[in-house]
Amino acid sequence: MARYFTEQEFKDDFDLQRVETVLNQLYKEEDLLPNSMCSIEFFIMSDKLTKLEQMEELLEEMGADIDSIEKYEDGCELIAMSQPMLMQVSVVKDWYSNLWKEGYKLDCKLDGWHILAD
Repeated sequence: MARYFTEQEFKDDFDLQRVETVLNQLYKEEDLLPNSMCSIEFFIMSDKLTKLEQMEELLEEMGADIDSIEKYEDGCELIAMSQPMLMQVSVVKDWYSNLWKEGYKLDCKLDGWHILAD
């Protein structure tokens, strides 16, 4: 059976440098500091609801709050919120890397994220 989130996509799209770039931009343009505690809203996609339900269980174990899981004509989307974390580059990179890798194992792809600063 073909995967929704292919190994090639994983290799091509996994980009820790992008995390650092986004944070450095927010440090300059917003009131975000490395010692700020913020939550991150994120979006995970897959082709099957059952895959996102498995991801939901994992995310809940990690302390994330699940907002919704929606089924669309061409796939499914999970929307969730992380627990507040330090906005240090290394911390956010670890969070991103973990979601990316765990999502790949369950054939779910981190589709986007944004920091919710106060």
